[in-house]
Amino acid sequence: MTIPFFLSLFPLFGIPPEDVIHVSIATALCIIIPTSISSAFAHHKKNTVNWHWVAKLTPGLCLGSITGALFVNSATKQLLLSIFAIFLIIVGINLLINRLPAVRDKSSTMTDIITAFFIGATSSGLGVGGGTLNVPYLIRSGVNIKQAIGTSAACGLPIASAAIITFYAINMANDNSPRAYIYWVAVLGVAWTSVIFAPQGAKFAHKFPANILRKMFASLLFVVALKLLYEILLN
Repeated sequence: MTIPFFLSLFPLFGIPPEDVIHVSIATALCIIIPTSISSAFAHHKKNTVNWHWVAKLTPGLCLGSITGALFVNSATKQLLLSIFAIFLIIVGINLLINRLPAVRDKSSTMTDIITAFFIGATSSGLGVGGGTLNVPYLIRSGVNIKQAIGTSAACGLPIASAAIITFYAINMANDNSPRAYIYWVAVLGVAWTSVIFAPQGAKFAHKFPANILRKMFASLLFVVALKLLYEILLN
C-alpha cells in the first residue's frame, strides 16, 4: 500500500494539506495499472488467473470504481483518512484471524454484479487494487486460493483504469481540480519498481512462510492505522 507513504511525502512537494489524501488515492490507483498488468502476467504464466471470472466481474468493478472515484472527489480529507484507517485495521484483523470463507453451492449472476460493484467502489475509494475483497469472494465462489490471488491481481486493472478515467473527466470538468490530480513524478518513480518486483513478489509469496508473512503485514497495517488516527485526533 503506497498511500501511507504518499501522505508523508506529498506535503514536502507543496501539495495543499486538504488535497493530499485525494492526490494520494488518485496516484496510487494510477500505479496499480502497470503493477496489475505485470502481476497478472506473472500469475498467468503459472496458470493461476481465471479469466472467466475476470470477464464476469469487470463490468461491476468498473461501475463501482467510477462511483468510488466520484466519492473521493467530493469527500473531505478527515473522512477519507478515517475510512482508510478503519480499513487498515479490518484488513489487519482479518489477516491475523486467517479464516477462509466457506464455499457457496452456486454463484448468482446478480450477486456477482452487486458484489463486484461494491468491491470496485470500495477499492477506488481507498486507492487499492481490491485484493482484500476480491480474494475472499472468489474463494467463496469456488475458486481455489492460488487462482483467487492471480485473478484478483488481474481485476486490479479494470478497477484502476475506470477510476483514472473518472479522475481525468473530473479534472477536465473542473478546470484542473487538484483533487483529480495525479502526481506523475511519484507514478514514474514507483511504477517501474512495481513492474520489476511484482513477479518477484509473486515468487516470494509462494516461498515465504505464510503465517509469518501475515503477522508481519498485519502489524505494519496496525502501526499505519494508529498513526493516521492520531493525526486525525490532532487536527
